[in-house]
Amino acid sequence: MLDTALPFSCAIVPRRDAVHVIPSGELDMCTVEEVDARLAELHLAGFDNIVVDLRGLTFFDSCGVNLLVQWSRRAAAERFDFAVVDGNDIVQRVLALTGVEPHLRFVAGG
Repeated sequence: MLDTALPFSCAIVPRRDAVHVIPSGELDMCTVEEVDARLAELHLAGFDNIVVDLRGLTFFDSCGVNLLVQWSRRAAAERFDFAVVDGNDIVQRVLALTGVEPHLRFVAGG
């Protein structure tokens, strides 16, 4: 059987107002540690406005949800800005079904 899944990648794009973390492909238990590590590196480096852009994801599970919730809580506790750019219908459905949408701050993609 041919594997047609896109490989996972995680780009970092500094913008004027925030640094954007842009995972592409499947964000799941196999890849969530990479995104978490990138977020931690950026926060440790002093970035105080971090945006995770979910538009490039083709799959998103509870590991990804947990990651976003943990970073949202951390941002509130440590007083830095953390936001999310909406993903496709699949991603948004997972966020809606898990009930975490009200606990995340969403911003428009740029």
